[in-house]
Amino acid sequence: MGQDRDGGWRIAPGEFLRLAEGVQIIVEVGIDPMSYAREQYQRRVRAPTVCPNCGAAQALEAHGYYLRWVTAALCGLLVQIAVRRFLCRHCPVTVSCLPHFAQPYRLVCNETTEAFFEGQTQRRDVERWQELLARYRRAYARFWRELRATCGAFFGRSPPREQPPGFWRRIMDACGGLTAATGRLVHALGVTPFGRYRCHQRRDFSGSGRKRSRAAPGRSTPTQPVYGTGVATPQCSRA
Repeated sequence: MGQDRDGGWRIAPGEFLRLAEGVQIIVEVGIDPMSYAREQYQRRVRAPTVCPNCGAAQALEAHGYYLRWVTAALCGLLVQIAVRRFLCRHCPVTVSCLPHFAQPYRLVCNETTEAFFEGQTQRRDVERWQELLARYRRAYARFWRELRATCGAFFGRSPPREQPPGFWRRIMDACGGLTAATGRLVHALGVTPFGRYRCHQRRDFSGSGRKRSRAAPGRSTPTQPVYGTGVATPQCSRA
């Protein structure tokens, strides 16, 4: 797995086949990347009570972790974290629970990325990752028309002749920041501010000959909050 021209992760053909049946959700963990790694917080992440792909209740079981890197806000240091995964017994997918501070398929954390888009170029973390962040901005500029079309009136009606910076600000104002915006976009629309990824799309196994129940989009109920959605169940208890 390498990086593409926009600073996102590029998956080789062989890796795509291995990862193709993975689904990703974003969960609120309440701590920063360095604390997450230090406390091995992935061990506390519990299985969603409902599979976000097929809607089956109590069908997810532990399926280990995968490692990925993310930057820490302010200092800009790289931190390796473990992302919790679960396997659905009802449909052939794994569900990974990405911590809310990480942007899907992006190395730089949400707080630093948002600071860059806001022009806070003097911040230490922004300075450290400025070149990569500039690639993120180009990725957003190429994707924003598709993103706006996908959102429709999700964040209110678009003003005439809206440009990429204006649409970005409208999303940030509506959600309160990039972290919450990403959570809402992934959960409700299956998209991020920088692209559309297979891991956020529902799998349809209707042609397999096995009957599947399917939850309505945006109705999966995790045992920890899905960031930016307000969806959570009692604490009976992600790539």
